[in-house]
Amino acid sequence: MPTMTHHIDVPCSPQALYQYITQPWLWHEWHPNSVRSSSSEKKLRVGDTFVEEISLRPLSWLPLTIHRQLNYTVIDAKAGQYWEIKAVASDGGSKVHFQYYFKATDEGTRFTRILRYEINGLMRLLAPILLRANQRNSAIAMANLRTRAETLGQALVNTE
Repeated sequence: MPTMTHHIDVPCSPQALYQYITQPWLWHEWHPNSVRSSSSEKKLRVGDTFVEEISLRPLSWLPLTIHRQLNYTVIDAKAGQYWEIKAVASDGGSKVHFQYYFKATDEGTRFTRILRYEINGLMRLLAPILLRANQRNSAIAMANLRTRAETLGQALVNTE
């Protein structure tokens, strides 16, 4: 099961970043694979579920695009500190496991994102290509998240 770990430092509080990250219907703002997400809950707690639609281009120079629906469950959560979610693709072709950590620093928050995933069925033939695409898109997502978090941090300063 491939595992990717990313860290970024952002100038907003762990609570503000946690609140933003745990609203998957906003993921399309920072993650290039996220098309849309929905949940019947506005504040997700352990045991709650949500659905995300993703779109992935394994090779940026080819027009091939993979579309999947992921069905998530919140596995564990501690506001401002930790969030863990797992998903299964609606076609059973993959499983995804995320762990998000939020640690206060002098400058804001040290955010750690751990992604583990498993590819099953015919999609396994694309595993090496999907790994590179996931590495590329995860790096883009972290850079985008840092930009969004800077905006969050500035918004918090402006409201105090």
